Amino acid sequence: MAKKHKKTGYRAAPEPEAGDRFPGWLVWPVLAAWGIFVLKNYYSKFPINFSSLSYILSPQQYTAGLFGVLPGHLLNILLAAAFFFSCFSLGRAALKAAGFRFAGALEEYNKALALNPDNVVVYVNRGGCRFALKKYAEAIADCDSAIRLNPRHAEAYYNRGTVRGILGRYREALEDFDKAIEITPLNAPMIGNRGIAKFYLGRYAEALSDLNRALELDPTLRATLQQWIDKA
Repeated sequence: MAKKHKKTGYRAAPEPEAGDRFPGWLVWPVLAAWGIFVLKNYYSKFPINFSSLSYILSPQQYTAGLFGVLPGHLLNILLAAAFFFSCFSLGRAALKAAGFRFAGALEEYNKALALNPDNVVVYVNRGGCRFALKKYAEAIADCDSAIRLNPRHAEAYYNRGTVRGILGRYREALEDFDKAIEITPLNAPMIGNRGIAKFYLGRYAEALSDLNRALELDPTLRATLQQWIDKA
């Protein structure tokens, strides 16, 4: 709702299908196994002397061992480097799998809407991608399209209210949250966000009522809502 408020109501955008891209995941197990083998068998080639701080900081103890091993084990050293690079790639892949590759997902949603321009769910999800990319006007437009196709789609109202709240349009956000709660009256995040909208409009007693009601429905929201309860 507010700029510091993390509970946006948007689901993480799913990662688009890989299609015919090269299956890089096949490389990772091989590199991981080889990297473990290299570390296990060749780490002893680099004896580290910890007898004094000056020697620990001296590059000689590292370069001497490296130059002694490099000629006979260049391939293994290169593969070990590839192993560590693959760890970085795995980290990126984990972020993508968690839904952080919004730009790529946005392209997939565009394709889906080109095939079926009346798909409400795709409009809502594309709005989520645009929200994550801080394309707020376009996110609102997607919510508008979803609502036009299905005036009873609570999440579309909720997401639009969230974006409007971030833009400081609290009265419009409150209208959206009211409509969303009318459709799904027991949704704790929606009630909590409505309470925050009321807080910014100076309606503190009503805000506190909504915030407490949201916590009754879902106590796990306390970490998010407690700061607003304390202020109200």
